Amino acid sequence: MSDLVLEINDIGLTVSDGEKMLLSSPACALLDGNHVVVGQEAFEKSRLRPLWTNNRFWSRLDQEKLANPSGRFQTNADLAHAHLEHIWHKLNRVADSGLIIVVPGTWDQAQMGLLLGIAADMNIPVSGMVDSAVAAAASLEPDVPRLHLDLQQGKFVLTELQGGTQLSRAGVFVICETGLSSLRDAWANIIADVFVSQTRFDPMHIARTEQQLFNKLDGWLADIEAQGSAALEMDAGDKTYTVQLAGDQLLSASSSLYPQIVQQIRPRAKGMLALSHRLADFPGLKDSLALIAGLELRWLDENAAARGALAKSAVFAAQPDTPEVTFLTSLPLSANSSSENGAVAHDLLPTHLVYRARAYPLDQGSLVLGAEPKSSDRTITLVGILDGVSRQHCTIKQVNGRTTVEDHSSYGTFVNDRAVNGSADLVLGDVIRMGSPGETAQLIGVNK
Repeated sequence: MSDLVLEINDIGLTVSDGEKMLLSSPACALLDGNHVVVGQEAFEKSRLRPLWTNNRFWSRLDQEKLANPSGRFQTNADLAHAHLEHIWHKLNRVADSGLIIVVPGTWDQAQMGLLLGIAADMNIPVSGMVDSAVAAAASLEPDVPRLHLDLQQGKFVLTELQGGTQLSRAGVFVICETGLSSLRDAWANIIADVFVSQTRFDPMHIARTEQQLFNKLDGWLADIEAQGSAALEMDAGDKTYTVQLAGDQLLSASSSLYPQIVQQIRPRAKGMLALSHRLADFPGLKDSLALIAGLELRWLDENAAARGALAKSAVFAAQPDTPEVTFLTSLPLSANSSSENGAVAHDLLPTHLVYRARAYPLDQGSLVLGAEPKSSDRTITLVGILDGVSRQHCTIKQVNGRTTVEDHSSYGTFVNDRAVNGSADLVLGDVIRMGSPGETAQLIGVNK
């Protein structure tokens, strides 16, 4: 069977075949002793039992004890396991059908390791993992965006992208510490105030109608965004209350938020900004971003990340000499792709690593760099000022057309002055720094 794509966001999990959404499940868990309800059912009861509801277990994926543990559910990893198990059961997939997993750029190596452990425990065959912004942006090929904006429960995340022979993640930035959770609360309160002012009915007075409001909120926002205003209807016992709401009435919820986002994007604005489908119905966001000169907005659909990942599925093929799952922060681009991000498009992949005027070929095996490297692979002994340089600092290797750096150091390896989180893909022209002020090496291409 062909691969499917699981996209993980702390707002929810989605599974797609690239053409249609097969399953969508809110990241919500409702605890009750040794029993847990997850997904849509939990979301639709979350306002009824708020103290036992958790919607941050994917963003906080770890093995620390929960603030309100219950029965056998003691950690965020336990809740993530329950949610993924629920998803996999609903899909009813057989063991030989692969799953490509798309993960947010804010995740670290430990969280990816936990996820793979959870998947292995359920015998889920993971074909590979890829950064969410890179996968979604790849769906726009032959166009190549410079930026990707996404949303999580507690933050807005901006990813800088670099073109060339590969579409690569160049940097990940949390540009706002307010996310969907706070915005939903603010919009709900505005809507409740409108009901009070127009009908004297307060949806927030009892938990049942508060839950009803939140269950209807997304549909209302979509209607308001499409039509400019909408009639909102709520049932309370034997009565039905209806109010009319215009989109500009919701703008006060984001009056301080959108200028902050614009301020963070404007210095980086050049070419195309790809926007996650999770932002599609945000009142006033499109108008705010339109104020940024020189920025083209491209809205992504809900299947974009899956479509981008599946288009490059060949790069996820397991290496014959290792059982490890590959995590990619770059995907290959076709020859006719056009970069709008100011990066220079090159016809060659890196062929050599240059350190202190000496070029080391990349097609002759891994290169281990450090102050005193000891390895069966080729080594480069760094010299000069070695503050912050470890004995075994990092490894450069090239496999199947991808060049990567793996950080082994105590103080960090940097690519173009951005810290490497475990490993990173490299492209032609990248500069690797080890230590501070550090020793540097550069990726070059040699015509043969």
